[in-house]
Amino acid sequence: MENKIQIVLTDYQMPGMDGYALAKTLNTIPSTKDLKLILLTSAAQEGDATKAREQGFSGYLTKPIRRGELINCMAIVLGLKLDSEESRQVVTKYTHRDNQSVLKPKILLVEDNEVNRKVILAMLQSHDMTCELAMDGTEAYQAVLNNCFDLVFMDCQMPVMDGFEATEKIREAEASNKHTKIIAMTANAMAGDREKCLEVGMDDYLSKPIDFERMFKMIDETTVYQVEGEEHFGFRH
Repeated sequence: MENKIQIVLTDYQMPGMDGYALAKTLNTIPSTKDLKLILLTSAAQEGDATKAREQGFSGYLTKPIRRGELINCMAIVLGLKLDSEESRQVVTKYTHRDNQSVLKPKILLVEDNEVNRKVILAMLQSHDMTCELAMDGTEAYQAVLNNCFDLVFMDCQMPVMDGFEATEKIREAEASNKHTKIIAMTANAMAGDREKCLEVGMDDYLSKPIDFERMFKMIDETTVYQVEGEEHFGFRH
């Protein structure tokens, strides 16, 4: 079966043929005139969104572009019902914000150190997120068994049951029925640590002190966006 292209993302400023010229050309070709076009630009000016609509674009995003904005813009554009050229509305990042409700991932933080817990929780709250807490591997194991978490940040060195053993027990309990994403956290980053984490069933690895930019990228990759009743998951790498 032939894979039909439904949407085209194009930069505005390009040598030879800019984004507007490309749109004009595509609109004259019978096989491509129904494509949904989204314009990307780093040189936004007042009135550009209106001009983009007039040139045949269904979406218009300014750089830098957040992953969620791009995903939801594409989803809205592909779901538009157009009655006429006059009723066409161009989707911008503001449309995206008005039309989406973000289902933040359900996070479990497993950390025995009170200071570390407070710091991580404060960072999550600064991004309008929260999490449930477990103080050791035993509590983490019980929490995962009794709840459905999208993401678990698991300290490796803890009393009672460490993160490695807790992860092994979680994977045994899950079997092939589900797979909770578990990110290891350890203060003693040494050669081979990442491999050990992966061997016991962890999905990725964060060394302490926590790189919060990387941490939020991991969270972003698990975020579910709902647009007009449909779920759109973040890109996974």
